[in-house]
Amino acid sequence: MIILNSRDRALCAVWLEEADRVPVSEYDINMPIASAVLGREVLIGYGGRFQDLCYRMLSEGKRDELVSRMKVDRVSLYEKLGLD
Repeated sequence: MIILNSRDRALCAVWLEEADRVPVSEYDINMPIASAVLGREVLIGYGGRFQDLCYRMLSEGKRDELVSRMKVDRVSLYEKLGLD
């Protein structure tokens, strides 16, 4: 069997086709745990600190920076945990 990348594995699941393994993911991992795993403060998850940082950045006109950090942090966390 061919070893698939994350995208192709997820597409196989959507198309109800057999993949090399079951795609694994988490809906959300809270900010303190994600920060501990990556060893730095991250902008993903939920809770008061996360919401405070998001609202603060949005009110300061830093939406693009917020979105960029959220994307980078989520991908970094999923890669570190071996999730798809």
